[in-house]
Amino acid sequence: MEYLVQTPPEFPDPHAEPPRQVFAPVPVIYERRAAKVEYRVLACDFQVAGKVEAELNAFGGEGWLLVSMLPQEERVLLVFMRQVRR
Repeated sequence: MEYLVQTPPEFPDPHAEPPRQVFAPVPVIYERRAAKVEYRVLACDFQVAGKVEAELNAFGGEGWLLVSMLPQEERVLLVFMRQVRR
């Protein structure tokens, strides 16, 4: 039976990585609550771009976020969403 005998490296090893800092795990808390959202649809003609910009700024000021654009023949439907305010 053969044994492999190794000598430990010199302490401290100048080529070794510095010790890493270990952090405690962060607990994750899950809530069983459904997010309540509301939607709003804006139909925009391609020829009336200036009026659309004012409406988009107003929607953004009210907390609406654009989530989808649905192009049609001569207009586009813009779908907005926001959380229900309580």
